[in-house]
Amino acid sequence: MKKLSYSFLLLIVCVTFFSCSDYLNEHSKDSMNASTYPKTADDMVTAMSPMWWVTMNFTGSDDPTFFFLAADDVTSNVPANTYFRDGDIFNVSDGLTQLYQDWQIPYKGIQISNFIISHYADCTGDKALINNCAGQAYFMRAWWYFWLIKYYGPCPMPLKDGETDDQMPQSSVADVYAQIVSDLQKAEELMPAKQTRSAWVYNGMSLVPTQGSAKSLLASVYLQMAGWPLKDVSKYALAAAKAKEVIDNESTYGYGLVDINKLWDGIDMWDKETVFGHAYNWKNGDYTMRTPKAGAPIEEGGWACYMAEINFFKNFPEGPRKKVTFQTDIWVPVSEGTPGAFYNARGNGWFIDVPWDDTRTDKQHPYYCKQRFGSETRGGSLSWDDRYLDGSMWRSGRSQRFIRYAEVLLVYAEAECMAKGGPDASAYATINRVRERAGLEDLATGMSAAQFQKACFDERGWEFAGNEYCCRWADLLRLEKVEEANSNRDSREYALNHTPTKADYYLPIPAYDKNLNHNLHNNIGN
Repeated sequence: MKKLSYSFLLLIVCVTFFSCSDYLNEHSKDSMNASTYPKTADDMVTAMSPMWWVTMNFTGSDDPTFFFLAADDVTSNVPANTYFRDGDIFNVSDGLTQLYQDWQIPYKGIQISNFIISHYADCTGDKALINNCAGQAYFMRAWWYFWLIKYYGPCPMPLKDGETDDQMPQSSVADVYAQIVSDLQKAEELMPAKQTRSAWVYNGMSLVPTQGSAKSLLASVYLQMAGWPLKDVSKYALAAAKAKEVIDNESTYGYGLVDINKLWDGIDMWDKETVFGHAYNWKNGDYTMRTPKAGAPIEEGGWACYMAEINFFKNFPEGPRKKVTFQTDIWVPVSEGTPGAFYNARGNGWFIDVPWDDTRTDKQHPYYCKQRFGSETRGGSLSWDDRYLDGSMWRSGRSQRFIRYAEVLLVYAEAECMAKGGPDASAYATINRVRERAGLEDLATGMSAAQFQKACFDERGWEFAGNEYCCRWADLLRLEKVEEANSNRDSREYALNHTPTKADYYLPIPAYDKNLNHNLHNNIGN
């Protein structure tokens, strides 16, 4: 990443990225630099704005998640956007634009976090607010490094204002994880249990990270550290303990599980299941292209960038969760007078409703519908009865959840089991909360540690299927199941470029950055 002054970076962010919510716009400035800024608590609030602009840019489309398709829950065979297909079949090139974005944007976020962390101690005024801002910066730096270390492996680790990654050597996996843990512990210390600043709150819920967010992310970090590549099993106990701190205080943090029929309706901007996310506000012109067209059928006006893998869909347990997760019927255009045909005004044509595997469908796959719908304020009053996507619906105001409370519960269940050599009553209770919401029976008692971990792995796969940020791909990596998961593809899926091995566990580092920084080299899993 080329070295940029903070003032220039903020200018680029504010001019280039689209409008965002009030909590991004508070006290906007055109430039800032460390010689004159920040000096006060209000300055610190202003310094937060570009940090969230970068996050918004990162989650503004499905492009940053293209490599999640290497997991067994999502697939693609789109000729136009071949990077989705290349991610699915293990054919990612280091010259891919999306790969470059996945590497560069986190480092922009890290650069902004480093500025705030390096200067907050010198600010005067409301110390609680100053510390709160610094805590959010520590949290976001940890989040960005967690992304880089999980998916790229050893990477440069600038930690001070003015430092950049463009000439640094790669830090080890262990060193980066140690820094992530340290940052999240600091974030816990500095952030409040709940935010109270009006621009950071919606209906009593915190729109920016809190102490509970830091604890939740730290629990997930410990769980990942317990698996590949570190395989530090001592981290299971730490993951369980940290997740328990959140669960025991869920009412304090305002967390809980949302009714399954409301979880993906897209009506509310925020809900109690969102531990950490990014709020979009359609009324203010804020949008993400993750929804609704990216994962919708071509026949219904979508782009069909990705679909559900057929065998994953078939193995998904029946019940209300499956109903709200998948689209299993598709409107196919037909001529007027076709038996069963109906007219749709938005689609300006006649359609019939057929099952996903009907030969008249374009892809003959089920689709994910998690990102499909929303109220008028979220980007269109859509329902299954009026679901055609016209040309204006290429974006929406659906807020994105990065950590859901269901993840905290499932982290605890698995970690508690593995730390104690088998599941206790509390481990069963937490996984069963998620299963009961999904309409499933409680797990049978008497499982071994290995059996219960497999049940947690399956539950996480079903709960977070379909390009969620708590993704199946990260679980396949830490449990070294990439090869196994990709050995069971339906013949209708696009053929793999090759049989995956540990060499495919990490993404290649972008060619641009390797040319800029000759210290960089691709990381090979082992």
